[in-house]
Amino acid sequence: MHEELRALRGAEPGTLTLAASTTPGSYVLPSLLECFAERHPRVEVDVVIGSSRWVSERVAHREASLGMAGELDWPDGVIAEPFLEDEIVGIAAPGRLPARATLDLIARETLLSREPGSSTRVVAERFQAPLAYRPAKRWELDSDEGIKRTVRAGLGIGFVSRRETLCSCCAASVAGCTVA
Repeated sequence: MHEELRALRGAEPGTLTLAASTTPGSYVLPSLLECFAERHPRVEVDVVIGSSRWVSERVAHREASLGMAGELDWPDGVIAEPFLEDEIVGIAAPGRLPARATLDLIARETLLSREPGSSTRVVAERFQAPLAYRPAKRWELDSDEGIKRTVRAGLGIGFVSRRETLCSCCAASVAGCTVA
């Protein structure tokens, strides 16, 4: 990675391959790439998006020069540096649950969960574990957008990045979900 970044500093043409998990790939990377493109106009960028575990594997196998992913156990040979903080929040359709819902009431809902390898899932499960939370049903979806739309349809509750509950242009809450 250091060699590739040195080459990019010299404005040498080339391709930078980035792997990103879904949240940073959708909500963080675009603005970073805007700045990068201005500074390095001759460099082409390839972005691939997958779960945090998938990103770590791409970087470990040198299939990507750089990765941006959530919290997880990184494989040997991968150096991870904290970049920014995020928060995982619970979401429910408006009126679905009272603002101060009990664990019993929440447990009656279908939990809309990310796939294994998603850092959103890892962090949510870590929070749920000491509460002995056991949902009535669990549906697995492979994207936070799928979770948000399924919540909006009133089919369950879910956990997503706080960044995903905000409108990118004005930082207002996205219509159709209540952040818990």
